[in-house]
Order: sequence, then C-alpha cells, then structure tokens
Amino acid sequence: MRTKNPKAEHPKEAIDELLKLAQQTTSIKQKNRYDAVILYLKDYSRNEIAEILHTPKRTVSYHIRTYFTKGIDALLIKKQPGAKKKLTNEQEQEVYDIVATKTPSEAGIGIFANWTGVLICKLIKEKYDVVFKEIRNKSLNVVK
Repeated sequence: MRTKNPKAEHPKEAIDELLKLAQQTTSIKQKNRYDAVILYLKDYSRNEIAEILHTPKRTVSYHIRTYFTKGIDALLIKKQPGAKKKLTNEQEQEVYDIVATKTPSEAGIGIFANWTGVLICKLIKEKYDVVFKEIRNKSLNVVK
C-alpha cells in the first residue's frame, strides 16, 4: 500500500496540478520528475515508469518518495551553485580587451597570429598566476 500525502488524497486533483506544472516548465529534467509522479498516481509500476521515461528505476522511486514525503515543491530542481570565479570582473575585462585588440604575439604569448583557448589559458597563467584547464577546440568561458 502506498504512503499517502495530503496533496495526493485526491489523485485526480494531484494529477491535474502536476500536469499543469509539467506543461509550464521548459526543463526536460523537471518535466520528467512530474511525469514520474503522474504515471505513479495513474497506477503504473515503477518499472513501467522507468521504461517509459528512459530513467533508472532508482531515480523514479526517488522522485515518487520525495513527492509523497515532502510534497510537490520538493520536486523542483534547485539551482546548482557552480564553481567559484577564478578571476575578478576587472581581470576578465582586461583579458577580454587583450584578446579583442591584440594578437597573441603582440600580447607577448609567442609568435601566434590567432587566439586559441590554450593561448588564453597561458595569458591568464602568466598575467594572474591562475590556472585554467586547457580546452582544445571548445570555447573558453573565461572571457565574455
């Protein structure tokens, strides 16, 4: 027998509320959480839900348990804090200005004509003694 949540006393109302929230969100991960609970309230098994949503059964069970123990608000995805900035805003602006107005050779970073992520990392290391992971063939999120 399922644990009852006051909000799930009337599954039809709970399903309607979850459907409304699922339709309003633009996050696929968030919609998946709502869909897992909706399907559960419609008497699908955890295994069936996992198969339908292409999500591990453990994740489905976690979302269902969260809903019944903490309520609908606990299903919301929380913003992750991310890593602490390595450069100040002023330093970022200075790097941006250098990259936008000078070649690597004019900035004293070798004899290269074009900036790459590796060269920007080298500039930052030499100028501020801050190490960034060298990213090849990808944009570097150091400059705006």
